[in-house]
Amino acid sequence: MRMPAITGVSPRVLEQLIAGGSTHLLVRSSNNLDAVRRLSPGDHVFITSVGKRELKEGVEGVVATVRSIRIVYERVLSGETEGEYSEREFEAARLAVTRFGTGRVLDAKDYGIGKRTEVEVELRPTVSEAY
Repeated sequence: MRMPAITGVSPRVLEQLIAGGSTHLLVRSSNNLDAVRRLSPGDHVFITSVGKRELKEGVEGVVATVRSIRIVYERVLSGETEGEYSEREFEAARLAVTRFGTGRVLDAKDYGIGKRTEVEVELRPTVSEAY
């Protein structure tokens, strides 16, 4: 199954997704933003704490289904120095996801600096706790 990857996610967020079944991500990395811009609700995405450069065959992660995506813009004004302010703008994405299962990377395609990485994932069987 081929899908975009969101890399470098906090292990705590992954634990939330695994234990709770769903979570929200705030994505700021340009690599991950490129991946998110190509997603739509209902699509699958591979989420891992491994960084983009370390993403290779054998890396494990969570396969999630996208519930919603919202692109947001943030502007930060910082301190005054002799009447001057520093202003920075950020683009970010708020992503709601639900756990679909877990998987292992079979192949990774890196599209370059500031661009997405797509992975071919072998899905692992998920055992339901409901009988």
